[in-house]
Amino acid sequence: MDNLILKQYGYKIYNLLSNYVDIDNDLIKKTNSVFSIFKPINFEEIRQKIISILVLLKKNEYEINHLNGQNDLTKHQKNYIKSLLDYIEALKNTIKLFLDMITDLAKRSKNENKLNFKQHLNNDKTYQDSKKKYMQIGQELSFLYEQLD
Repeated sequence: MDNLILKQYGYKIYNLLSNYVDIDNDLIKKTNSVFSIFKPINFEEIRQKIISILVLLKKNEYEINHLNGQNDLTKHQKNYIKSLLDYIEALKNTIKLFLDMITDLAKRSKNENKLNFKQHLNNDKTYQDSKKKYMQIGQELSFLYEQLD
């Protein structure tokens, strides 16, 4: 198999990661401002962007799984694919937690649920731990990516 194909999938996943990080950072900027109480946050728009990222991650995951079954893979390519799939799984889990938090905040903003601050902090801790996991896998993936010819 041509390593360029594998690198292209790595690049696609990196772009999806970048899109997710941009959304997360944008939300942090919006909520950490003194003026944030005067500017409503469009949680539904954020939710739709996050859902579209999840859909694309799942699509790429499916395609990469298909590549994994090919007979002409080297050991290094198999390791790279495994690491990439592990990374996608960890990233999907993190983004799902982010989506759950956004959904809870959207409901709270409409007084549709009673999410309290302690629950939000617990959710945020789980989310931050999940971020650490995908970043850790990402370090291994980056090393394997650089080793592709």
